[in-house]
Amino acid sequence: MKDFRTDLSDELTALTPPPLGDVVAEATRKGRRARRVRTVGQVAGSALAMAAVAVLVGGQLHGAGGGNGLVGPAAGGAPALAASAASTPSPAASGALVRVSGAAVLSTVLD
Repeated sequence: MKDFRTDLSDELTALTPPPLGDVVAEATRKGRRARRVRTVGQVAGSALAMAAVAVLVGGQLHGAGGGNGLVGPAAGGAPALAASAASTPSPAASGALVRVSGAAVLSTVLD
């Protein structure tokens, strides 16, 4: 029996090990590449989501209250006529759009 073990050991020692190459380095390189691709995908997805939210919020802010500064029937409101403006025709009375600023509204209210 001892001869069989010796013969087996001698034969196994004579064999060359299989070429494994750089298995660990290759696996590490593939893992880093996969992690990098996943990170880029997450960043791109986050940026896309933030851009979509910005577009939606910007559309809501722009659409709410007629943020374009126009007053008149096309802006969604009825033309308001003050008592003094009722006697004189104004662009708002004719249905035309008038650009209004905060200072102009304040001066009109104070008058």
